[in-house]
Amino acid sequence: MRNMKKALAAVAAVATLASLTACGGSDGGNDAKANAGDAGKADLVFWGWDTGNTMKALIADFEKANPGITVKFNNTGTASDTQTALSNAVAAGKGAPDVVMLEDPTVTQFAVTGDLVDLTTYGA
Repeated sequence: MRNMKKALAAVAAVATLASLTACGGSDGGNDAKANAGDAGKADLVFWGWDTGNTMKALIADFEKANPGITVKFNNTGTASDTQTALSNAVAAGKGAPDVVMLEDPTVTQFAVTGDLVDLTTYGA
């Protein structure tokens, strides 16, 4: 069951990455940036945990399927560490990633406070 949860978290993270490709890049407010003059290229900063070392392959598959999109993965350690890092970035008003892996209760916590972006306006 524990491995299934990890696999689902990884799939959710990749699905989130896939949905962000509809955005065509970021506004440059974070570490990510769209390359000037080339709307098809972007760097995405992705925070999460990778205890099974599966993210490297998932990200490589995503980048292969989405030429021009580069994912910079920051292994934050654990779900709790990721939540803390995101809370700190939100409180500071800078440094938050473009994509973050969160557990279900944590998603609700950040959504209620308005700290997550609804991607439906971007075609997700």
